[in-house]
Amino acid sequence: MSAGSLSLARFGSDQWNAEMYESLSVASRLSSMVKDRTQIFYLAYHIRRMNHKLSGIFEELYLVLEGKKPAPPPEPMSPERIQTAINSFRQLYSIMSGITAEAKRKRLFNNSLLAGQLLRLTALSDEVLELSDWIEMAVQERDQVDRLFVRAKAEKDRGEIYDISQVN
Repeated sequence: MSAGSLSLARFGSDQWNAEMYESLSVASRLSSMVKDRTQIFYLAYHIRRMNHKLSGIFEELYLVLEGKKPAPPPEPMSPERIQTAINSFRQLYSIMSGITAEAKRKRLFNNSLLAGQLLRLTALSDEVLELSDWIEMAVQERDQVDRLFVRAKAEKDRGEIYDISQVN
């Protein structure tokens, strides 16, 4: 079993659920606080707490993927549990991107107490979205992935390659 599939087994476990729902709870609380600029210290504390929690989750995941830490014993993963994990990550991303968007509107990125933490939150929200995409890609049927690469190779052979600057 590969490190990637062992890492997938972690999602949906009781420990993972506790960490994910704690992150969702903190993110939802932050979302409501960002709308009111009077709670800057409280907001700075909770954004830092959220960043620390998510950084820990990603650090552990990367250590397992790199083989530097043993993977937890795999639990049986049903397609529903995997889809729930994907949906949880997407919901977390949605809340986090909402927080950063509202913080930009409220000009909180100009606040010295919040700017660094908000930038870190933005980076972590992108990682959350990438992870949800990675999980979704990892569980797709192999033939779907193979078809995707065959189509990409065919487009390349036909010369349908565009420079990134040409794409709008």
